[in-house]
Amino acid sequence: MVINAFLKPDEKVIIQPPVYHPFRLVPEGNRREVVYNPLIENADGSYSMDFENLEAVCDEKCRLLILSNPHNPAGILWDAESLRRLAAFCHSRGIIVVSDEIHCDMALWGLRHIPFPIEDLQHSRRRQLLFHSLGPAAPRTFLFLSQGERVRRRSDFRSHSDHRRLQGRGGVAPSDA
Repeated sequence: MVINAFLKPDEKVIIQPPVYHPFRLVPEGNRREVVYNPLIENADGSYSMDFENLEAVCDEKCRLLILSNPHNPAGILWDAESLRRLAAFCHSRGIIVVSDEIHCDMALWGLRHIPFPIEDLQHSRRRQLLFHSLGPAAPRTFLFLSQGERVRRRSDFRSHSDHRRLQGRGGVAPSDA
């Protein structure tokens, strides 16, 4: 639903493998090209986002990035700097971020989940962001936040009382952040 509402048929979706397989299957099933930005496996076994590769693989047809936050299956709780950097990159290119945060309550060992978008994003007044869960626990639940008029115009979503159009529970709200 998100892909068809916000992307033209020739536009692309970015994912960051290794990642939950529907992040690839859903765009492909909707006849969209998937662009891969694999995570970097660090010497200590941890992972990080590859911003140099993201810059290299992203072209003008890349319009949506699906973020797993916390990352599934790697279990990464993304730090604020990585989220800031990703948000700034996507903002500068007009890329919509779909952030799957279904596992946000599973942070262990005193670690803390940082939601995307982060509050202190430099370009917060003009950001275009979307939250959504692609997981089986909430396949029809979403919250859409946007200050980007282009995104609101391209959306078929109207209100959270319009269940026939939304095909589930969800809502659309302007963001004041």
